[in-house]
Amino acid sequence: MPNLLHLIQRSKEFLHIKSLLTENHRLDLTVIDGVEGVLLSLIGRSLRKKVLVISPTSEDVARLFDSLQVFAGPDCPVYLFPEHDSSSFDRATTDVRSKHLRLKAISGLMSLKQDKPAIFIASVQSILQKTIDHKTYLEFHQRLSVGMLEDITVLAKKLISAGYQFESISDTPGSIAVRGSIIDVFPPEYGLPLRIEFWGNRIETIREFDPVTQKSTSALQHEVLIGPAEEVLASSIDPVDVSALLNEIGFSQFDSEVENEIKAKLFEITDGNYTGDRLLYSGFFCFATLLDYFSNDVIVFADHEELLSKAQDIAERYRSYKNRNEDGSDWAKHFPTPYVSWDALNISSKKFLFEINLRDPLVNTISNLLPFTSTPVTSKYEGGDWLSQVSGGNTPDHTIFISTAYPKRVQQILGDNDIVSGFVEDVLGTVYEDRVSISPIPMAQGWKYSGDNCFITVLTDTEIFGASKFLKKGREIKGKARRVKVSELIAGCFVVHIEHGIGRFFGTKFIDTSDDKRAEYIILEYANSDKVYVPVDQVDRITYYSSRDGTVPRLARLGSGEWEKTKARAKESAQNLAQELLAIYSKRDTVTGHAFTADGPWQGQLEDGFPYLETTDQLDAIDAVKKDMESSKPMDRLICGDVGYGKTEVALRAAFKAVVDGKQVAILVPTTVLAEQHQQTFSDRLMPFPVNIDVLSRLRSKEEQKTLLKGLEYGSVDIVIGTHRLLQNDVTFKDLGLVIIDEEQRFGVAHKDRFKKMRSKVDVLTMTATPIPRTLYISLAGIRDISKMETPPEDRLSVKTYVVEFAESLVKEAIMKEINRGGQVFYLHNRVADIGKVYQFLDDLLPDCRIGIAHGRLDETELSRVVDIFRKGEIDVLLCTTIIESGLHVDNANTLIVDNADRLGLGQLYQLRGRVGRGVTRGYAYFMLPHASSITTNSRRRLQTILDASDLGSGFFVAMRDLEIRGAGNILGAEQSGHVHAIGFDLYTRLIADEVKKLKETPDVNLEEAAPDDRIRIALGMSAFIPSAYISDLSTRLELYNRICLITDRQQIDSLEAELVDRFGRLTPEVEGLLYTMRLKVECSNSGIVSLVRRGESIVIELVESLGGGREALKKILALDVEIGDRRIYLSLKRLGDEWDQVLLKVVGEVKSFNKKIAMMIGDLN
Repeated sequence: MPNLLHLIQRSKEFLHIKSLLTENHRLDLTVIDGVEGVLLSLIGRSLRKKVLVISPTSEDVARLFDSLQVFAGPDCPVYLFPEHDSSSFDRATTDVRSKHLRLKAISGLMSLKQDKPAIFIASVQSILQKTIDHKTYLEFHQRLSVGMLEDITVLAKKLISAGYQFESISDTPGSIAVRGSIIDVFPPEYGLPLRIEFWGNRIETIREFDPVTQKSTSALQHEVLIGPAEEVLASSIDPVDVSALLNEIGFSQFDSEVENEIKAKLFEITDGNYTGDRLLYSGFFCFATLLDYFSNDVIVFADHEELLSKAQDIAERYRSYKNRNEDGSDWAKHFPTPYVSWDALNISSKKFLFEINLRDPLVNTISNLLPFTSTPVTSKYEGGDWLSQVSGGNTPDHTIFISTAYPKRVQQILGDNDIVSGFVEDVLGTVYEDRVSISPIPMAQGWKYSGDNCFITVLTDTEIFGASKFLKKGREIKGKARRVKVSELIAGCFVVHIEHGIGRFFGTKFIDTSDDKRAEYIILEYANSDKVYVPVDQVDRITYYSSRDGTVPRLARLGSGEWEKTKARAKESAQNLAQELLAIYSKRDTVTGHAFTADGPWQGQLEDGFPYLETTDQLDAIDAVKKDMESSKPMDRLICGDVGYGKTEVALRAAFKAVVDGKQVAILVPTTVLAEQHQQTFSDRLMPFPVNIDVLSRLRSKEEQKTLLKGLEYGSVDIVIGTHRLLQNDVTFKDLGLVIIDEEQRFGVAHKDRFKKMRSKVDVLTMTATPIPRTLYISLAGIRDISKMETPPEDRLSVKTYVVEFAESLVKEAIMKEINRGGQVFYLHNRVADIGKVYQFLDDLLPDCRIGIAHGRLDETELSRVVDIFRKGEIDVLLCTTIIESGLHVDNANTLIVDNADRLGLGQLYQLRGRVGRGVTRGYAYFMLPHASSITTNSRRRLQTILDASDLGSGFFVAMRDLEIRGAGNILGAEQSGHVHAIGFDLYTRLIADEVKKLKETPDVNLEEAAPDDRIRIALGMSAFIPSAYISDLSTRLELYNRICLITDRQQIDSLEAELVDRFGRLTPEVEGLLYTMRLKVECSNSGIVSLVRRGESIVIELVESLGGGREALKKILALDVEIGDRRIYLSLKRLGDEWDQVLLKVVGEVKSFNKKIAMMIGDLN
């Protein structure tokens, strides 16, 4: 049975086109929207050739790539070759993802056979940018297979030469980790990293593994090709050649310091010692373009005239950089160019060339030979045109295919209209002959193909619902830890030991113990330079110290008793807080509220009109809110999610549900700016429905407020959005059913008291963009209803982040780049006192730009006016303070420039960056610094962290730390901050978790930080630790020790053992001893055993309780030649034999079983 592509391939019209292409005809081609992916896939597959598509801009490339992914498959892969979005003369960083995608495309060209079809997509800029040349790529790539002879040390050196970076674990493309006989490497062209295990000098296995869990997933039997991890390779050019290039550069007008810096970095690269960004120097090392990798019979699709114009723009822009540099910037005017010219590209030398015309569909082209037409768009499904198009159903001559995000809903509509349908998995799957085919594939727009022997109708959500949810596949990050772990401790940082208090961490040390065994200890330093050596198997007693605003704590004095007093006060506070929380929220169980009815047709229509694909977290939150609302218990739910993760849509659906049920909704926001923004959002989404929405704030005139208040009292206003003005006594509602509070922590104490009273009367939904720590989240589960939204929207691109020294030229370039693509800019200067001077600077720099000012000291009316005209696009640049940190959302503003970024906190920087790139358009954030010498070490580290956090939802552990402390404060209250400072954030939240657990009397609550029973002493004289020779990285060792401390059952030990063998190779005797000790400890848990100690040639088991008259019975059960005293059992190692360790495990198990039986008997007697 055929699929859609097969049907068109067999049509007379396409067979004719294929014959023309085969005869090397140069043809013009006009393509309607939505068909590019179909046509390019057909041509590539039919001719079994490589297809290169060159588009004018990166936005065109992204759109086409999304369209083609629908039709991609193993038989015709699609590769993206993005541009480096950074001028080579800017002190900016390479976008790592772009670099890896470029290398992946090159790898695809190198590995695919000549007759294997594939499609490559590039922009003009990316095709002109130089890259690694063919010869160098071949020199530095590796082909490996199982059974192959290779020296592990030599292979590691080869990979380092190919641009891979040594890391403790390989979890990002371009990283390598070496442990004993194992190399982990993550080639950019692979979806998963590879684990290569050696036996001597022979490759024993090659396995893919999960970069998050680090566990192997599948073994590979085929040959693997590992390409370079960098386009600029240190070893690709001789230092002599670099010297020759340097001699051609004119340094005469530049400072000698600049000259020395350039030379030093270039020679660092050639020596292999430079770990910074290499893009700046690509002109010295790269001599090829992507086109050089194609053979002459590649099929090239390009609008030659448009691409030539774009190439000329790029060349002009490059010349302007040159001129700018001649005026005295850091870089020399003869720096080697990172681009080739359009003429040098020599694109016409390729065998086939087709012109794509996307602008003028009336041009007389071969599109007349391919009968594609667009389908009409309708806004509602009831009686829409689309039903008339499928009313006849499928016939042998007419194939109907529907692509929708709501396949079941569409099938129900078809069924209600007596149209038979069935589900298919994707566009490459078999279509039905006797019914309509429905698939959830993400096609953007429908089309028709009307051939002599082939008639196809494709419909999407655009035609059915008036809006398409055509989105790229996202990456779920749910479940990734976001807290600073023990494994992330660095020398000198503050930690908290649960018994000793606040100290400094100074690494670990291996020490020989009295019984000639080695053990590893954590070194902690306290007041007066006193030191404590903590066994690594007690690492769970240590937590990272942090408090709000990064306050530096005082080191504890050992033996003074101060720490115990401080901890006792904090524990008492935690008890009181836990009791208060339980008391507040237990009242809800005794109050009966309004139970809203189930969703009706209008709710479905509203939700179908949402133009994006909901994330899993978003759907879970929506379901939880609806369930709460339909319950008779008043809802009190907190929605916690990052900026732009869809909290407002959750609130909007809840509000609409309440209005449909005849209830009024009050939405409380902290600022008038946010109130107006919500009004716009709600009005746009609810426009098709009879819902009256209004805003109450001080910006409204007294007469307008009076009218609005009457509307609330008499029920004519359904949804009111307002600031704290809504909480005043003159505001009354006819029938208030739902209160939505946005960023509750930004309201005052008096306002919060009003909120507490509301919670027992009506449904309350609270939203916050500030995350809460996992410890607190788990401990509050069941007390306060919390939904966490941790998954980014699937179409959201990560914000490209640059940390750069301030330069007027760069400010101008960044702003003009955004304006030229039709966007707007936030320019943040966080000092109101001299913001006027910055305005003058920007006005002089960009005289044609429209600039507005927004800060907290402006009159509310003026602030609202400025924000409104910025939102309407009447201002190009908004010069502002951190007033935009939360709430302000302007879809068209996608560039953020922050001057003096070193003065802002990490959490602030992270949330400010969330203001841009919230839609499908790439966002850019420029954090500008004064001269490097004036930046403190802490500021530099802070900015490096935010730079490393470019990927959505990952890499920003420390930034999240700062925000989590804020989030905890929002829930716990400001009065707890003193205790957080006194004992540290982690320990305080653990105390709260413990107290909540006690009060709820639920021992089965799974607290992530719950400590195991550590009172059992095991000292058998065996080495039980992780040698540095087995795992050299300290952070990895500490993380594993921490996990070992939290083990509670045998299955976890078995799983960890398998993981250790998988990740690090065969266990050493010391690691085997460590795992055996843990097996004993788990077996001893709740067994009545206090200790297991070796004394000479005997092992002594000490018990908690006296055995009394049960000694003989236990001896009979053990069936061993043992001595049993009142509270001790003596085992002779000589009598136990060589398998004494396994016998000991069995003995402990029997003792545990025996004690349990005795306890049950005593219980029965009582």
